[in-house]
Amino acid sequence: MTESDDDRLAALDAVLWRDDPRSARGPRRGRARKHPGHRRARAWLALSLAVGAVVTGILAPHGLLMATGLVAAALAVHVLDTAPRHHGRRRRGS
Repeated sequence: MTESDDDRLAALDAVLWRDDPRSARGPRRGRARKHPGHRRARAWLALSLAVGAVVTGILAPHGLLMATGLVAAALAVHVLDTAPRHHGRRRRGS
């Protein structure tokens, strides 16, 4: 795209944002979105299972089980940390 095309797209996006802030975010997908709490509940479940695997790997000296538990715990913590938080509305540009 040339620079003028980028400018035109940015102007169109600004017009869409002024008219309806929801339309500038893009089209909605056909399937229903799950409540964010479901994602966090699954992440907590995965974290508890991972900690259980780490403890089991330590008690029965099994390095592969312990390593698997550590990797699973890291993934679960990542999902917990990146889950969307709704502490209020954020305005664009602020």
